[in-house]
Amino acid sequence: MDDNTPQQTQNATEIALAKLKEQVGNSRTLLITLISIAALILVAICAFVGLCFYNYAENRPRTGDEIEQQLIKERRQKAKEQAKREEAERPEKTRQQLKQIKSACDVYKMMRGAYPKAMSDLTSGATPTLKPAAANDPWGTPNLYNLEGNKVTLRSAGPDKKMNTRDDITN
Repeated sequence: MDDNTPQQTQNATEIALAKLKEQVGNSRTLLITLISIAALILVAICAFVGLCFYNYAENRPRTGDEIEQQLIKERRQKAKEQAKREEAERPEKTRQQLKQIKSACDVYKMMRGAYPKAMSDLTSGATPTLKPAAANDPWGTPNLYNLEGNKVTLRSAGPDKKMNTRDDITN
């Protein structure tokens, strides 16, 4: 059992309040301190309620239109990312393509004794060595085929689709 009487409890409370008043300075400072504490508690409660509302808004059931719009948005984003990856891979694909064309030229020379006079000799005729699509680079620009003597030079216009610029890709 508690041996404290109501009078002792009241005295202890008064002593504690007196000490608190001494620590705080005066009742005005105490009031400002209590108001500040109450304001902090209120801000914490508002933040908690706001967080709960935000989580509800994020996890609430969606309508069919909202789901469809989200799917469309995701598909567009994936398409953009895919296009970006493909664009980054085009220079290497072009180098590989030019190597294949050069190999086809070497095979043509072994079979016929001379390099082809034009790219079309590789992509058409009775026994084409390359598919017609190989005549164009990955940007859709025709590859340049140049035969000087016994040397074949191949050139892609590159991303800017203009020949003889800094971004051209050669064999």
